[in-house]
Amino acid sequence: MENKEELNNLGISYLSEIEKEKRTLSNYPIIDTGKTPKENLNVNCLPLLSEDDQNSDLSLMYGSLLLTLDSTNELIVDYCDTWKLIARENSMVMIYNTYYYRKEFTIGAYIIADIRYFIDMIISLTWYLKNSRKCKLAVSSIGEYVNKKDRKFDDYDQFIPFMKKTNDISNAYKHSVPNTIRNLIGKNEPCIFAKYSKKNKDIFHPVLIEIALSEYINQFQEFFDYSKCKISELSIGTTE
Repeated sequence: MENKEELNNLGISYLSEIEKEKRTLSNYPIIDTGKTPKENLNVNCLPLLSEDDQNSDLSLMYGSLLLTLDSTNELIVDYCDTWKLIARENSMVMIYNTYYYRKEFTIGAYIIADIRYFIDMIISLTWYLKNSRKCKLAVSSIGEYVNKKDRKFDDYDQFIPFMKKTNDISNAYKHSVPNTIRNLIGKNEPCIFAKYSKKNKDIFHPVLIEIALSEYINQFQEFFDYSKCKISELSIGTTE
């Protein structure tokens, strides 16, 4: 009886924690994956799959991608909270100025990296489903998609501008020399900034890429929702 009561109390505590998390997250521009970061993954979060695809690693792969976005959502919360400290000229920022600016920069890099990774993997899974489930993938990244390595693969063409922006911001964080010096923040809300010199051809005249974090996440949400339906469509032959 004691074990049963203890499990019951744990269940109540878990549900209470999830509700608290939902209320907190409602104040941030997070990605709606169908669950909160601490909430256990359930089948309702996954695309509809054929029996064969359910029995393959496909559902596990997609589930793993969703769990990655749990961490991304936590990073978004941290990013927004750090922006608030800087934008409101919190006394802590006056003392630890370089720390908070660099923290905001670094978290932004992680958010973009996670989203690029998710898009790369969705492109890979979609090509796999469209091409008789061939194990050798011809298209497995944003770069290969937007450069039309497979011209017949056009399922996400409406998202090419968003993909290009994500690719450029990601490359700026990874490779662009001028982006190493950047103390820019959004005036009225958290924003993503990147000083991009493509292939570092002119490091003193980079292109400034800027977008509000909420707008960027909204654009990604459209891709997320569409791609989930697309994977279902290709797997079972019907739309959700």
